[in-house]
Amino acid sequence: MTETATQSKSSWLGRIETHWSMIAKAHGDNTIEAGVIRNAVLGHYIGPVFRYLLGAVRHEETAEDLSHEFALRLLRGDFRKASPDHGRFRDYLKRVLINLVNDHFRMKQRSPEQFAEHGELVDPGTETPSAPKSFEECIHDHLLTVTWDRLEEGNARYYAVLLARVESPETPAAELVSQVEHALGCEMTSATFRKTLARARMKYARILVQVVRETLGADEDADVRRELKSLGLLSYCEMVLE
Repeated sequence: MTETATQSKSSWLGRIETHWSMIAKAHGDNTIEAGVIRNAVLGHYIGPVFRYLLGAVRHEETAEDLSHEFALRLLRGDFRKASPDHGRFRDYLKRVLINLVNDHFRMKQRSPEQFAEHGELVDPGTETPSAPKSFEECIHDHLLTVTWDRLEEGNARYYAVLLARVESPETPAAELVSQVEHALGCEMTSATFRKTLARARMKYARILVQVVRETLGADEDADVRRELKSLGLLSYCEMVLE
């Protein structure tokens, strides 16, 4: 389930200024360093890419095939001509994905339907209860998934308490204690639950900030704050960014 890069890659990414510079390094040559960076970029984006493509084509196997095509293009160096002069790296990726979906439907001799709000494409012959998510929403969901995974791996107690509260936000703590006790196999009082919940929220926020920092390849809090705000995640992390 976890889609994060390895710890060594993460620490290395922290020394790179932007994803544009990552792409430049990744496609500059065929050295081991360039290969590792390409894999790091792929590790950061393949999760959101699959979510986005699945929303566009509404077919899991097709989304997997298109995700593999995206990965192939990245790893063989097709993005070497990408330039920051044309906007954010994320917007560039979105155009790449839209072109992938367009090509897919053209091969099937269908005219893809464009959604006015986000510009995502979807098979017009497929029943769609709602418009597919924007790439930003896919990144948003992916970041939260990675954060939950890291919290669970790092502290099962924090994970169980925070998950219980998130799933039942209006339930009194006393009623959630037995649920957490069953999940963890240990006893817990209501007071301990509340204290653990406060610590778990803080830990979750720190992990989320770190995940965003790695994804951006940036160390500056201002950059992280802007990214969190653009993805609607800043409220989760204000406590650790002040």
